[in-house]
Amino acid sequence: MTWIEHRTAAERAEQTARRHAARYDPGAVREVRRCAKPNVCWTSRANPSRQHLSKAARYRRLAAEHRRASAALLEAERRACARAEQRGRDIDPFRQPDEIVAVERVHEAVERRGRRELRLRGSRIVFRRAPGVTAERLGLEVECQLARAATLPESAREEVDSPLALAGVNALVAPAAEGVALEVTSADSETAREIQRRAEALVRPGRSPLRKFK
Repeated sequence: MTWIEHRTAAERAEQTARRHAARYDPGAVREVRRCAKPNVCWTSRANPSRQHLSKAARYRRLAAEHRRASAALLEAERRACARAEQRGRDIDPFRQPDEIVAVERVHEAVERRGRRELRLRGSRIVFRRAPGVTAERLGLEVECQLARAATLPESAREEVDSPLALAGVNALVAPAAEGVALEVTSADSETAREIQRRAEALVRPGRSPLRKFK
């Protein structure tokens, strides 16, 4: 869930808590008669609306959990992007498509029905060696973009062409013979295919300008 979705869920849980709290009547009393044997019975008094008090407390706890999750996502983005800015955050990995040396598909060997087959997991994007472009600095920018993507609702993610904007992706930055390589993968097959499509579109001749994070 994104920070907006967590915040929305918190508001809904809080509203539900208020509805249950309003249905609790501390003065409501109902007598309940129980019998263990035909000649052994007893009567107790209970508040039939007490269950709403318990439900109100439960939904308030749920709302608090969603608010904490929302705040954690925003804080993660702030910290990740602050680290990138401290190291000179001017390396957008997809801003200069001419600096991309190669886009390769990443596969994983899996066993299926006794047979070994390769399953698509994403793409490896190799960037040309350039002054100041190191695996560490590129990794900080990638970390910032991943944290920022986690705060976006699904509709906003779809408006960003970057493979890093997809939900549930993993990214690994490492030195390569040509410069620096960024590997973007996902265990989800559909997401892996979308990573591949977006990555290969980066070097497609005549492609439109990349829609970026804001």
